[in-house]
Amino acid sequence: MSTPDFRSSSGNEAPTTRQALEAQMQSVIDAFYEEIGGLVTGLLPTGTFDASSGQFPESSYHGTFYFVSVPGTVDGEAFAVGDWLVPLVDEASTTTFAGQWVRGDYSKIMPPVYRDVLSLSSSQEAARGPGAIWKTMNGFRYLEVASDAPEVDYHLTTAPPAPVKLAYQPDQEVNILALRSLEDGGDISRTMRRAAAAFPGKILRLPPGPYSAATPLELGDLDRSLIRAEGAHIRVEEDIPFVRVAPPEWEALQKIAPVEAKGYWGARKTITCQDGSAYKPGDLVKLVSDDKMASTRPGTRGEDYRMGFMAVVAEIRGNSLIFDRPLPPSWGLIRNPRVGRLPRRRLHWKGGVIGYESGHEKRWTGHAMILHGISDLQVEVEIEHAYNAAVRALGCFEPRITAVGRDLRNDQDNGQYGYLVSDGSQGANIKVMAGMNRHAYTTSQAAVEENSSSLLGYGPACLAQVTGQSHGNTQAGFDTHHGSAWISFNDCIVSGGTDGGGQFVFRGVGHRLVNGRGFNGKNGILIFSEKGVSSPTRDINIISSNIDVDDNALRVEHAHANIENCTFRSRKYANAVSIELGHLKIRGHTKIQPGGPSKKDRRRTIDVINGTLDARGAEIEVELSEVPRDAKNYGVVYVGGSFGSTLTGGTWRMINDTPLTAFLYSDRFTESHRIGGGGLKLITERNDIYPDGTIMELGSSRSGFTAAWKWRSEEGGASSGYIHSFVGTHGFSPQWLNRGDATVFWSLSSDGQYELGALPHGTFVGQKLMIACDSGELTLKNGAAFNSKLGGNHIVFSQGTGISLVWNGSVWLRVAM
Repeated sequence: MSTPDFRSSSGNEAPTTRQALEAQMQSVIDAFYEEIGGLVTGLLPTGTFDASSGQFPESSYHGTFYFVSVPGTVDGEAFAVGDWLVPLVDEASTTTFAGQWVRGDYSKIMPPVYRDVLSLSSSQEAARGPGAIWKTMNGFRYLEVASDAPEVDYHLTTAPPAPVKLAYQPDQEVNILALRSLEDGGDISRTMRRAAAAFPGKILRLPPGPYSAATPLELGDLDRSLIRAEGAHIRVEEDIPFVRVAPPEWEALQKIAPVEAKGYWGARKTITCQDGSAYKPGDLVKLVSDDKMASTRPGTRGEDYRMGFMAVVAEIRGNSLIFDRPLPPSWGLIRNPRVGRLPRRRLHWKGGVIGYESGHEKRWTGHAMILHGISDLQVEVEIEHAYNAAVRALGCFEPRITAVGRDLRNDQDNGQYGYLVSDGSQGANIKVMAGMNRHAYTTSQAAVEENSSSLLGYGPACLAQVTGQSHGNTQAGFDTHHGSAWISFNDCIVSGGTDGGGQFVFRGVGHRLVNGRGFNGKNGILIFSEKGVSSPTRDINIISSNIDVDDNALRVEHAHANIENCTFRSRKYANAVSIELGHLKIRGHTKIQPGGPSKKDRRRTIDVINGTLDARGAEIEVELSEVPRDAKNYGVVYVGGSFGSTLTGGTWRMINDTPLTAFLYSDRFTESHRIGGGGLKLITERNDIYPDGTIMELGSSRSGFTAAWKWRSEEGGASSGYIHSFVGTHGFSPQWLNRGDATVFWSLSSDGQYELGALPHGTFVGQKLMIACDSGELTLKNGAAFNSKLGGNHIVFSQGTGISLVWNGSVWLRVAM
C-alpha cells in the first residue's frame, strides 16, 4: 500500500460555511474509509500525539485516531499541529510509519491556530501557499509570502526543514510580542528592534508583563519609533544602555557670516550662508561656532565648550536664512561660524518600568536611555536601579520628558546615588518625581574639537522648563552645571538632602527658581562658580521660594544672584545666608530665620565677605525667636573680608530680637567696606537700645557709613529721627551717623550753662534739624567752624525755646520754625 495523503479537494481556501466544512470533512473521511477498509463504526478519538517525541504512540487500536498537538517528524513523516494520526492495525509500530499508520492533513480544512508566536516559529507545518493566513491564540495574524520573498517582505519564519515565510498583519497598533523569535533568546530588545524596523511610524505596544533585556535597543537609524509600554517591567541584565539613539549625520553643513553679540533682536533672526538653496522652510538647523561658551570650565586636549543654538528656518531669501527665533542677545558666533541641518527623527516612549539588575560586583555605568540629536523626543517612563544618568538627552530639540525614579541607590562610580534626568538639550520640558537619588535633574554638556563635523555637542543645555519633586537625594535634587543657560525651575520640591551642597545648586547663566521649596535637608540653595570657569555664574533669580533646612539656607559664592519674596530658614545654625566673593540683590518681601544652638556666638544671620548685598526697596523680616537668648555678640549682618564689601538699602525689621546685640558687625570700616545708602532702614522691637549707634553696628570705627539710613524701635521709643542729649560739658556735639530722616528732632537738657560744639554734617541737602531746649541754658555758636549760619549771631537756648535749621550741603542755615 502506498503512503496515503488525505487532503481537501477544494485547495488552499478554508471553508466559509458550515455546509462547506461538513462537505470537506466528509470527503476526507470517505478517503479514510476507503483506505482502511471501510470501518462501519467510524473513527474514535483517543488522545493527542506529541510528534516531537520521536516515536508513535504505544498500544494503539485500529479504528481510533490521535490529534497532533506538537509538531515534529517521525520516520521521515512530518506532522503539523491539527493533523490526525490513524493506526492501520492494532498495536501499530512505534517507529515505522509505512503500512502501520496514516496521516490526515487537516490544515487545509481547519488551519491550526498556534498557542503563541514561539509555537508558530517552531512549527514544521508545510506551506499553505502564498496569501494564506496563519494565526495564534492571542490574536496575531500572519500572511504567508512566497518562499523566495526578500527579507523586507516578511518578519518571521517557521522551523526547518521547509520554513515558511510569514509577514505580521497588525491592526491599528503593532503588538511587539507578535514579532518574537526563538533566536531572540528572551531578549526583548531584539524583538522591539525588529518591530520598530518593520513598522516605522506605527504605534508599537509592549503588553504588560515582565521582560528582560541583554542587548541595547538601537533606534538611531530609524526616523520614527512610537512605543507604548504601560504595565511592562523591563529588567536590564547587562551593563549596557537599554534604549540608545546614536548621534545623527548632520546635513548641508556650510559656513555663515559672523554674528556679533549685540544688536536688535530682529536682526539676530537672520544669517547669511553660502548656499541658501541647500535648505527649505521648516528645516531644523543648528548655528555653531568655535567660540567658548560663557561660564564654562577650561577645555582639555583641544576640546572645549563651544557655542551653538537651534532654530527652525521660517523663510529663505537668496542666501539669507530667516529663523523662527533670534539668537540670544548676549551670544556671538565669531570663530568659524557654521550652520547644519538636523535630520528629523521622532521617538516617543510612553509608560513602563526600566530597571537594572542589582547584586553584581563590578562597576556598571549604563544609561537606561541615552538619546542623541532627536528633533521630536517624548518620554514617559519609570526608572529603578539605574546607573549614571538614567535618562540622558544630548543635543535634542525641545524634548518632553516625564520620569519617575523612586529608588536610584546604586551609582557605584562615586558612592552617590544615581541621576534621574540629565539634560544637554535646548528647550526641554521636563517633569521628574525622584526618590533616593543624587540629582533628580541635572545638566550635562559635551566638549568638542574645533571645526567638528558633528554639531551635536555645540551649545549649552538651555531654555528648559523643569518641574517636579526630589526626595532623599544625596546632593542637589535640582542641579545645573557650567555650560547651562536660562533654565526655569517651576514648583520644584526637594527634601532629604543628606550631603553637602544644597537642595538646589545653580551654576551657569540666567536660571530661575519660581515657587521652589526645599526642606528637611542639610543645605538649601547654593549658587556658585567653580574655579577656572570662563566667567562667573550670573543672573540667577530665586522668586517666591521657601527654604527650610539645617544650615546654609542660601549661599552665594563667586556668583551674581537675585532673590524676591522668599523665605530662608536655618534651623540648627544661627547663620542662614552667606555671600562670599559674590553679589546678592534682595527685592520684594523676604523673611530670614536663623536658628541654633550651633554657630550662635559671634555669629550673624547674614555674612557678606568680599561681596555686596543690595536690598534697595526690599523689606527683610529677620525672625530671631530660635536664636538662643544667651548668644554672645550676635548680629544680623556681618560685612568683612580683605577686598571690601557693601551693604546697601532695605527695610530690615527684627522680630523677637532679644538675642540681638547689634544689627551690623564689621572687622573694620574703611572706604572698601561701604555700609548704608539706598534707603537702609532698621526696625527693632526693643526699646532698651538707645540709638547711639549700638543698635546699628559694632566695629573699629564708623567711617564706613556712606549714605543715609534710618532706624526706630517698633514701639517708637527710639528713632533716628529723634536725639535726646543731656549736656554737661562745653563743646558737646550729637552723634549723627548719617541719619536719613527728612527731619531730625534734637531735644537738649542741662543743669547749667554750656556752649555746644560744632554741629555734625547733614546727610543730604534739604535735611531739616529742629532743636529744642528742655532745661538749662545752652549756646549754639554761629560760623563755618561750627557748621552753622545763624544770621550772624550765636543762639542762646533756655527752657521752652528752639530753632529750625536746614542743611545746604556745607552748613546748617537758620529758617523759620
